[in-house]
Amino acid sequence: MARQRARIAAAATALLLLIAPGLASAEIPTGMFEIDLGGNHSIWLDAADDQDEFCEGFAEGFGGTLQSCSLSMSIDGKGKISGSVAVSAENAGVVVSLDGPIKGKLKGDGQTGLTNFSFSIKLAGEVSDGLMMADVNANASFAGQITGAGLLTGDWSLKFCAKGGGCFSEMEAQPPESLDGGWTLVLEIADLGGGKLGGSATAELGDGTPCPYAISGKYSAKNDLASLKLSPTNATCAGTSISLQEVQLAGLLTAQMKYKLFGKQGETSVESVDF
Repeated sequence: MARQRARIAAAATALLLLIAPGLASAEIPTGMFEIDLGGNHSIWLDAADDQDEFCEGFAEGFGGTLQSCSLSMSIDGKGKISGSVAVSAENAGVVVSLDGPIKGKLKGDGQTGLTNFSFSIKLAGEVSDGLMMADVNANASFAGQITGAGLLTGDWSLKFCAKGGGCFSEMEAQPPESLDGGWTLVLEIADLGGGKLGGSATAELGDGTPCPYAISGKYSAKNDLASLKLSPTNATCAGTSISLQEVQLAGLLTAQMKYKLFGKQGETSVESVDF
């Protein structure tokens, strides 16, 4: 009996030694943490920033002087592209003025790192030589792709028609262009008590756009893991979502993250920066 009691005591001691490190390392993940992302998980908001290129290209193609040009293009939280164009140019006394909407989409996934980028511009207006005037319209579209390394390639197509003068169309390849899609997620996690977590977070995208979020979550002391849901708090980032599962603090914050941001969605393991 004494020998059996000794064996049980030894087994209990071994069990305590095995579980003690785990119990000692259990820690509620609170505080400020920074996570840097890029590569296949890049977000390409600066793909919509090309007013100068459009205006200069129009002036060059028309072969004259640009009188005025404005282009606004934005991408919403779900990757929908919208905007407008208004342009006027003159060549040897002939003036053309056009305006119209921009529509398109940005769609990619973090597994392949590829993002499809496409939009169309439908313009209508008039051309005049000071004596006569004619209605004109132009349709321009772009279909391209952005790699995980940030290389944008694609093709432009253009069709220009003047009433009584017929139509002209052409296609042109987009010269390769490098974009910056790296982004940073900063988390400020607070312990609300009773296993509940709160706080705030900000995703700062490569073009400088900040996306603020409210954090809600829970922590389980049993398995020393937390889960967090980030909900956008402003209109610019409406439609985006970020969640972190298997969140654990052991010096650095580690987690499994899922995101849907401006037409890009993916899942990846993340680790906070060591300040």
